[in-house]
Amino acid sequence: MSSKTFDINLHSIKSRLILAVCFLAIIVTSLFLVYFKYNKKTDQIREKEDIVQSLLRTSLLLTQNDGEFFNLEIKNAEFHQLVRSSYLDEHDSLIQESYELIERLSLSEETQNGSDQDSPLKNISSQLTKYESSFQNLLILVLIRGFEDYGLEGSMRHHAHKIELNHSSEIAHSNVLMLRRHEKDYLLRGDSLYVALLNDLTSEIISGLKPDEKNKEAIELLNEYRDTFNELVGTVNEMGRASNEGLYGQLFAIKKGYFEQLNNYESQLLDQTQTELSRVSIVYNFILGSLVTLCFLFLIYLSYRITKPINRLSLFMESVKTKKYENAEIIKPNSRISEIKNLYTSFEHLLQRTRHQIEEIEEKSILLEKQNSNLKVLNEELDRFLYSAAHDLRSPLTSILGLIDITRKDMRGTECMLYLDMMEKSVKKLELYIQDVVNYAKNKNLDLTASKVDLKPFIEELLEEFEFIRGTESIERSVYFEINTAEAYTDVKRLKIILFNLISNAFRYADHEKPNPFVHIIIICNKDLISIKVKDNGLGISNEYLVDIFNMFFRASEASQGSGLGLYIVKGTLKKMNGDIDVHSIEGEGTEFTIRIPNMIREVEEIETRARKFLPTL
Repeated sequence: MSSKTFDINLHSIKSRLILAVCFLAIIVTSLFLVYFKYNKKTDQIREKEDIVQSLLRTSLLLTQNDGEFFNLEIKNAEFHQLVRSSYLDEHDSLIQESYELIERLSLSEETQNGSDQDSPLKNISSQLTKYESSFQNLLILVLIRGFEDYGLEGSMRHHAHKIELNHSSEIAHSNVLMLRRHEKDYLLRGDSLYVALLNDLTSEIISGLKPDEKNKEAIELLNEYRDTFNELVGTVNEMGRASNEGLYGQLFAIKKGYFEQLNNYESQLLDQTQTELSRVSIVYNFILGSLVTLCFLFLIYLSYRITKPINRLSLFMESVKTKKYENAEIIKPNSRISEIKNLYTSFEHLLQRTRHQIEEIEEKSILLEKQNSNLKVLNEELDRFLYSAAHDLRSPLTSILGLIDITRKDMRGTECMLYLDMMEKSVKKLELYIQDVVNYAKNKNLDLTASKVDLKPFIEELLEEFEFIRGTESIERSVYFEINTAEAYTDVKRLKIILFNLISNAFRYADHEKPNPFVHIIIICNKDLISIKVKDNGLGISNEYLVDIFNMFFRASEASQGSGLGLYIVKGTLKKMNGDIDVHSIEGEGTEFTIRIPNMIREVEEIETRARKFLPTL
């Protein structure tokens, strides 16, 4: 049972992918272990490089510190008095740190390579020991030499002072000064000539003194002064006056050899690091290349085994689509992969359902085409009826208005005039409604046609249509440009519908109780935009109705005049013209409508340019 289950699992895409992932995981783990092994060795070498760098820095600080000590402290009386110096403390600290770093390097080498009698670290440590021994010897000589009141220099000064104080009568003061001068000249210049001069002068002074009891002490002081001076000369010669003489020269040579060995050791480490890195790189690249190659081959094989039946299914789907799902028989896959079999089975069910749905869609499409054709005929008949009905209704309405006007002139009764006014108002309301319906139909069916329009005279002509309407004679009206930088091109018929509705509303809802009712029209025109603002100080619109005023058949109250279509038609017409409208109104103060429509001058210019290019070819 378990063998069968295992066999089934092997024939699924999931199980094959899991096996592939396990295979890749084993290879990646092996690669990581190899890399870790070599990388650990490289890290050890790099750690040794860091220690060597630290040793180099410490050694440089040591030699720099010692140089400053010999340059500064050798002539510091306080150091000779206390025999203590911060430079010596720093020297001891740096020497200790250097030995510790060498010890760390030795331990690292023993861990990596085992014990090695010929290790360069032993020579480096030996050189450091020699350097420390020479430094201590030189330090002893510095203390012996002394400075001012200390060491040999102090003893000489002490003898000279005793001669000056106690034996000035036996020894001429000029001779004592000459002795001190030869002493200082030697200490400053280091020339052996001054040693001979001082010894000769001392011998000459002693020979000039009688060897009696009175001159005994003076002779002894002169001999001691001369012996101390000669001992000082020997100490200075042993120390060396230059970097290549005496203990100074020895210390410099040891330091030079120490740094040479240290630099050679660092170079060996660098070469070793490069060798190890190259070896790691070769091994790593080989394993990585092998891994990539194996993965690539395995994936090609796996993709071929998986995609072969899928490609067959894809080709079958293309053929089905070409034949529009007719007479297409699915071929069973020759594949042991369970997912592929399930895919073919699912596609077969899907194909059957698709065929059934296509048949239903085709039946419904035929029915829908018939319905659309009938609806198109009905729309055309409705449009013809609308135009015919509007024409037939407006003719008798015009006749009725004419008869009302004649009756008003012939009759003078107050009650009769009231009835005539009511009749006139109802007839005009019906006429306005018919006009709105016609405008709505025109906006719906006619295409946009751009033509040039002189906005100010055009609007003034519209205002003249309201000149003889009763109740409008007292309303101030004005038209002016705020900005005018281009000619205006737009659909004139639609613009007339929009402005007629806005201006008629401004007159219709004027507040005659105000002393100076007005309707102002402000124009802005540039190459991109035409903006027209219709502003009045009429009754205004309540804030609660502003959201709904552009809805079809909306009227704020039953007492409102108009059909409820005017602003709806304005909004729809502006939409057709790719424009928009804003309204700002305060009840009791007035209303301001602002329309914005594109200036179609660029479209007209492009058409004219294309026409000019085309005409010469004719």
